[in-house]
Amino acid sequence: MFGRLLEDLVPQGDQGEAEWAKFKAGLGRVDGWYAKSDGPFLLGSAPSWADFVVASHVILWRNVWGQEIKQWKDISSWHGGRWDALLEHLKDYQQVV
Repeated sequence: MFGRLLEDLVPQGDQGEAEWAKFKAGLGRVDGWYAKSDGPFLLGSAPSWADFVVASHVILWRNVWGQEIKQWKDISSWHGGRWDALLEHLKDYQQVV
């Protein structure tokens, strides 16, 4: 579709590190929203639609990279483990019965 392999589209070297740092900074802004809350969710103790949107992105990243890949290990360690904790708090919503 792009005339190159998908692997060739991913920034490498210094450019890849700079893009990863931008990604982490963006998640840091979202972490700031959570930090203002007095509960595990954006609006406190009950999840909101926004929490499900954020969690769906986190699940996507976890599933795309896999839990053993460096990118996922980075994300799950950032912001005091916020993103793993969010998924844990929403685990009851993560399966269809």
